[in-house]
Amino acid sequence: MVGYPIKQSQTAQPLEFLMVDSTDHVTAKTGLTPTVTLSKNGGAFASPAGAVTEIGNGWYKVAGNATDANTLGPLLLHATGTGADPADGRFDVVAYDPQDAAALGLSRVDAAISTRSTYAGGAVASVTAAVTVGTNNDKTGYALTAGERTAIANEVEAQIIDDTDSERVLQAIVDKIAAANPSLDDLTLGAIASAVRTELTVELTRIDAAITSRLASVGYTAPDNASIAAVKLKTDNLPPDPADASDIAGAFATVAAAIGALSIPTTEQNATDLLDLADGVETGTTLRQALRISLSVLAGKLLGAETNTPAFRDINDTKDRVTATTDVNGNRLTVVVDAA
Repeated sequence: MVGYPIKQSQTAQPLEFLMVDSTDHVTAKTGLTPTVTLSKNGGAFASPAGAVTEIGNGWYKVAGNATDANTLGPLLLHATGTGADPADGRFDVVAYDPQDAAALGLSRVDAAISTRSTYAGGAVASVTAAVTVGTNNDKTGYALTAGERTAIANEVEAQIIDDTDSERVLQAIVDKIAAANPSLDDLTLGAIASAVRTELTVELTRIDAAITSRLASVGYTAPDNASIAAVKLKTDNLPPDPADASDIAGAFATVAAAIGALSIPTTEQNATDLLDLADGVETGTTLRQALRISLSVLAGKLLGAETNTPAFRDINDTKDRVTATTDVNGNRLTVVVDAA
């Protein structure tokens, strides 16, 4: 029997096989407890890790198990059962996911085919030879954007602040820029300083000595001191260490001492108190007395049964526990009980 592909280390898909009667080799064989062995990629046959159960109509299955499907390649199944032909099947353990309808679990296949190329379209001329792009030394018409100028100013400012020899740093920057851009003849320290001041005009206006000017009085809300004081009154009453372990241990010790001071009766004392509780069964009769009387009548010796004065002995045959007088019909007329 040729099976189906199984994803490596999967647990969802069982290994199904059919057992037929060994008499006619056709009729599906039900009610079996098959013995199943598996061979992984040409390895020795061994019992499966997955449970073997009956599906119905002669079909059985080995439950999906990561151990059974942990080896890529052929997975051979051999099953035997009483009164049935041996069943053999082949499954293929694969690296992809046959149950993935979108991409078979392949990591290099996705729904967005456009992600495989960033080409936006348009005509592309045929290029058959190498293309060399040279350095453009003509900077005529070139200009820095406002953002680029700001970036240069910020970097210059940082170097001036962080370096004690700021003039040498500035000169090095000027020399570097001038070497790359020979046409920028007006690039001087004075010009750079002027540009820095211009770029920082707005920021400099935000620095003054009157810190209070940063918050208008109309926007200021005084704190609720009364509420703060009320909260302080509560917190002042808290212990300095409200959840200290020593406090908890002390509390447990106090409870333990209180329990130790209690007079707790033993098991025997409880039993005695129950057996000898006055009127425990009926008025004037304790449970112990009732049990003695019942045991005597049910299990003790009976004397004088042929007379009108039968006597029931206690279980140890030391005394008459119950003595009665009866009429000719055996009805009890009087009963004397010794429950002591």
